[in-house]
Amino acid sequence: MNFLELNQLTFEKPNTDAFPNLNLAYQAMKYCGNMPCIMNAANEIAVEAFLQNKIKFTQIPVIIEQTMSSIKHIVQPDLGELFETDKEARLFAIDLLK
Repeated sequence: MNFLELNQLTFEKPNTDAFPNLNLAYQAMKYCGNMPCIMNAANEIAVEAFLQNKIKFTQIPVIIEQTMSSIKHIVQPDLGELFETDKEARLFAIDLLK
């Protein structure tokens, strides 16, 4: 796609019912801190499980949401806290798969 050749772009309000992960991403941006890290870690675990046929596609946002609501939110994490958050969120999401 050549953006210089486009005459017009049209945007519509996204359907967060059809795409629940988008709503979770909005929440992660709203809370900031380590929440995007939590979301990303849970998403990577859930998508990997889906690709291995361990869960249904519709279970991905469920795992992400449960992880986001269970891991401690840190408003201004340092780098070490982000690494720990990532590890904790991944382990939590893996436990949800059991």
